[in-house]
Amino acid sequence: MNKIRLIYIGSTLVVFGAFIASLIIFQDIPQKIAIHFTSEQGIDIFGDRTDVYAIAIAGLVLNLINFALTKVVFPREQFIGWAITITNALISVIIVLAIITIIVNN
Repeated sequence: MNKIRLIYIGSTLVVFGAFIASLIIFQDIPQKIAIHFTSEQGIDIFGDRTDVYAIAIAGLVLNLINFALTKVVFPREQFIGWAITITNALISVIIVLAIITIIVNN
């Protein structure tokens, strides 16, 4: 269970770091930012810069929920506990990549 705890701590710190970085970087960016774009149409969805904060906060909440779920499931089914943990780590990486993409494109 200690390895799982370390993975969750790492995942949470990565998402929290992206949240703090977005807070610092988005100080000088206009209120409206590009959230989605395609190669054919260009930017097709604009959003508020607080939408990026919502992505990071959702990632942090997801980490907490999955950690609680893993604590309940792991003593009975270790495989499912590890599956939840690894999936959560991958989702955290995807969330951070999404935040980085939005930051770089704005």
